[in-house]
Amino acid sequence: MFSRHHTFTARFKVLVLLLFLFSPVHILTAQDTNFAKADSLALSIPDSLSSGTDDMATYLNRYKLTDLEKARAAFRWITSEISYDIDAFMANWPAAAPASSVLKNKYAMCWGYANLFAELLDSLGIENHIIKGYAKGIGFDWSNPQLNEQAKHAWNAFKTDGQWHLADATFGTGNIDSNTNKFEKHFKPEYFDSSPEFLIYSHYPSKKKWQLLEDSISKKEFLKLTRVTANFEKFGLQFPDYQEKQVKTTEESTYTIYKPENVQLSAALIPSQHSLSKYIVHLDDSFSRIYQNLLNISIQNKVRKTKISMLFHEKRLYTLYIFARHKENQDTAFKLATIIDFKSSASVSKERLLK
Repeated sequence: MFSRHHTFTARFKVLVLLLFLFSPVHILTAQDTNFAKADSLALSIPDSLSSGTDDMATYLNRYKLTDLEKARAAFRWITSEISYDIDAFMANWPAAAPASSVLKNKYAMCWGYANLFAELLDSLGIENHIIKGYAKGIGFDWSNPQLNEQAKHAWNAFKTDGQWHLADATFGTGNIDSNTNKFEKHFKPEYFDSSPEFLIYSHYPSKKKWQLLEDSISKKEFLKLTRVTANFEKFGLQFPDYQEKQVKTTEESTYTIYKPENVQLSAALIPSQHSLSKYIVHLDDSFSRIYQNLLNISIQNKVRKTKISMLFHEKRLYTLYIFARHKENQDTAFKLATIIDFKSSASVSKERLLK
């Protein structure tokens, strides 16, 4: 864990225990809010009005929407209509682009997305701020993590009812296929009104106040944080503490992660740098076993937490993949939520391996 103690971390632990162990409901997030009306209106904005933010704002203001819903409509329109300019990124073109240019070309990099969202919020009369900083996105090298030029990023904060919210339309608009370097549009609502505790794993603002955490973290601490996907926020998962990307352990380890009652988890543990698809034999909500005489892993899903027990066959680095799905959707696949590395300094005896 971090070398210095965070007051936020201690309070976060208490909050997790209270909400997940004693509450019949899970933590309320933006994903629990019904934005169906706002999304529908955003997607129905006529093309004839989409050349200027003022015209779009006038259209949205005809309807009875809260400021949060208006911001969501702006976010949804942008993520639907603007595609990420992967060619410009690969060519190392300047990232900055005015909103007018983005509206005309329908392409943008992070600064273009942030500028357009900010201008739409201005037209809607919503206080906002463009956040400059770094992100663990397409330009971030996990093998050599640094906050360099390639990791620079821009996203937004906006204020409704006296409260600041975080949003990243770039992350919310889709994915980059790492094999083909092609952009794939895929709406990710988890990056609208994201919880600060979730976004800090991937976004580091140059000005710490925009972390929106009670106790901010340093750049060094940010670089040590593990990888989480949008599914981590989608399924309402919580770490017991800030989770670093590498855990030092011996021949065995037990890991606990908190979850809402209606969510079940599964996991896979494989040698790092190996292909996940090569080792997974079976994934379900109660037990997952990976053969080839490497290691064993058992999973216990309890009401509001999941316990993952691991035995390490060799002294080496392993990668734990944690997946989630809703209990009522038994016919759907688990979705990747987070990835954590475990460095084993000892190996378990063959007699202890599960047969």
